[in-house]
Amino acid sequence: MAKFVLYYGPRNEFSKIIPERYYPLETLVKVCDSENVFRKVDFDYVVGYSMSYSSITEGGIQNFCTILDRVDDTLEIVYLQNPPECIKDEIIRSHSKENVKIKQYKYRSIGKKQLESINIHFDEEIIGQPKVKKQLLASLYELYRKKNKNAPIIFMFYGPSGVGKTETAKYLSMLLGGELFRQQLSMYQTQGFFDYLYGADHNRGSFAKDLLERKSNVVLLDEFDKANPGIWSAFYQMFDEGHYMDKNYDVDLRNVIFICTSNEPSPETIRKKIGDPLYYRVNRYIEFQLLDLIAKKKMVSKIVHEEYSRLTREEKAKMNEKDLEDKYLVGVDVFQNFRHARNLIKNDINQALVEDFLR
Repeated sequence: MAKFVLYYGPRNEFSKIIPERYYPLETLVKVCDSENVFRKVDFDYVVGYSMSYSSITEGGIQNFCTILDRVDDTLEIVYLQNPPECIKDEIIRSHSKENVKIKQYKYRSIGKKQLESINIHFDEEIIGQPKVKKQLLASLYELYRKKNKNAPIIFMFYGPSGVGKTETAKYLSMLLGGELFRQQLSMYQTQGFFDYLYGADHNRGSFAKDLLERKSNVVLLDEFDKANPGIWSAFYQMFDEGHYMDKNYDVDLRNVIFICTSNEPSPETIRKKIGDPLYYRVNRYIEFQLLDLIAKKKMVSKIVHEEYSRLTREEKAKMNEKDLEDKYLVGVDVFQNFRHARNLIKNDINQALVEDFLR
């Protein structure tokens, strides 16, 4: 009888536990579902990724174990990444406990090393926000202390655009060893997003399915206050308990760092938009301020160094990094924020390079 390994976590980590040679799940189910007798194939392992279930018919999903029984004598282990709940339940019902192993990827959490790194390096990565660093450290220390608890922590980063809110989320995600999971909530105002959020057919994308694939325990909900108010109730249980369930998937979000962002100037203006039920679920409101002159100078130096480092050897021979830095420092007041400065400096450098190239 075949054994099952049900793995919940990102694809890159799942790929580390599967054999080098295997038979794709979607191909196996498609052939088994369409033929009364499955052609004898010499393979021991079957592997299904998160995307594999999308190509399987509804009937194939509902009769998953029945279909696999046709080749049970051939199989040794079936590896499934993030299977829908109906498949998981059917496997558990149809097979003994000894033959079903459930593995949950363990996301890295905030530890002493991360707290020390933020304390030392935050000002290098996020320019001009010393108060943010102080508040962030205090809240993350609380998360570090409650190691035996599972509730997530919810931040609301608010303030003007382009001063470090998203970059702070990326920085925290990098410290926890994975790519940031990001959703731009202001973009979703249609029925299609309701289906995405609450789950529709198993062969369509969903918020829960994407969360299962996340690579770190930092989740950014950008422009949270601009979302359709009809979706906010979906976040109540997620923020309270670190648990999210839709029509097809059940997601463990324990100890997740949720970062919501807003361009509003104060917590009170945010409260008017999102309402009290969500307002009071946020653990800490952290203000990002406009950059002062000293911060703008640091920002320009950082941007010039990054852009100059990306040039080829031939391009670097045509301009001097120190001269570029001095040029932009003279007119530093023109830059509104990091995004604005980076675009202007990048475009200016490219303009000079292409003119030289065409000459």
